[in-house]
Amino acid sequence: MIREEAARSGRDQFELRFAAPGARGLELTLLAEILTAVQHAVWTLDPRWLASHKKVPGEVSGDNALEAAAIHTAPYGFRLASRHEADLFGATPATGALQALAELMRDSSDEARLQAGLKHLSPRAAAAYERLLELLLRTKAVVVLRWSSPGGGGLEAALHPGVLESAYRLLQMTNESKSTFTAKGTLAAVNMKRGTFQLDSEDGISYAGKLSGEIKQDIQKGNKIVVPMKADVLLEVTTTFNVSTGSRTEAYRLLQLYSRSDVLGDAQQLRFKETLSRLQKAYDKVERSIPRESGGYGSGDPYDSGGASPLTPGDCTELRELIGSLEEERLADGTPVIGDPAGAAALRELLAPGHPIAQLAETAESTAAGLAGHEYYGDEPDLDPKAQSMLAKAAELLRKREAEAYPELRSLLERLGCVIGALEKLV
Repeated sequence: MIREEAARSGRDQFELRFAAPGARGLELTLLAEILTAVQHAVWTLDPRWLASHKKVPGEVSGDNALEAAAIHTAPYGFRLASRHEADLFGATPATGALQALAELMRDSSDEARLQAGLKHLSPRAAAAYERLLELLLRTKAVVVLRWSSPGGGGLEAALHPGVLESAYRLLQMTNESKSTFTAKGTLAAVNMKRGTFQLDSEDGISYAGKLSGEIKQDIQKGNKIVVPMKADVLLEVTTTFNVSTGSRTEAYRLLQLYSRSDVLGDAQQLRFKETLSRLQKAYDKVERSIPRESGGYGSGDPYDSGGASPLTPGDCTELRELIGSLEEERLADGTPVIGDPAGAAALRELLAPGHPIAQLAETAESTAAGLAGHEYYGDEPDLDPKAQSMLAKAAELLRKREAEAYPELRSLLERLGCVIGALEKLV
């Protein structure tokens, strides 16, 4: 029934039922707490709620809003529905977070799978799920979960009190999460023997930790780091968080390093400004090429320019050449502009011919005319079945290329942003 309702309504359906001998229902206060905990858990599982945001962002709460859809008896329970309907791909803005919660509950019956899943949760999401488990335990019932999306996805699971108890205890143990962020300041110390560093940021925060393997290899190959050095860096922070006590420890790793210089020659200044402008335009195109997890695309419709993908084969070639030229650039003191050669090489590799991003650009360009005309040509009597079939195959291939290129586009966007950030500090 829940699958049919999801397809009929075009909205995600999330159902919990509580099977307990002799139970006729739940206390109203407990029911209210469970409903609130489910909504809060869904919010925390949206990756847009960053650690730096103390309160849930409006776009997260709006996209993931749930509404009461039904109250059940025998066994007692309730069904929630996403506020927003699905897009053309059968996903609502809340599908990703609801699926994550459903999978987390399903995996709670398998300790190994639950532990693996917890490694990818933010401390906030782990705390929210622990709270939900605590409330579900208070029902003293077998909790039956059903989730279904308009696009056909869904799962079911039955969680016995013993399973809920084990999962709850596991959540109280220490868990880890990892994230990356950029910082700028002075690289005060580097110890190759110990593989450590210290960065005094311009925000007044001192970061100390380990060098990444890539940076250590670069130093061993002769790319010297002279300290103190003004630098922009990409840091990885591993946060160890104990949900029950609230204690938190953080360990830092230096992933990328971009030296800064206060002095640039006039010709180099102009060259960097031109390069920066071209990189920013490329960044915008890459961003518009990435489908949002909640439906739609990063900035408008990727085919809003006559059916052509924002990123063309020519753009891929140009971007590879730009990064290659930056790898050769040196500041006045001889320091490389790009302090992470391995990262630059990886960036160029993402754009190489035959790789998913280049294939997407080529496919989009070759089918642009047909896709642009699909909306209105489909109703024209002059378009024969063979043409319609070719058009449908082109659209299907394009969707396949988009799916294949999605993770690499995300990686490209992150790496490109780091390069742009480093150049912005120079010019």
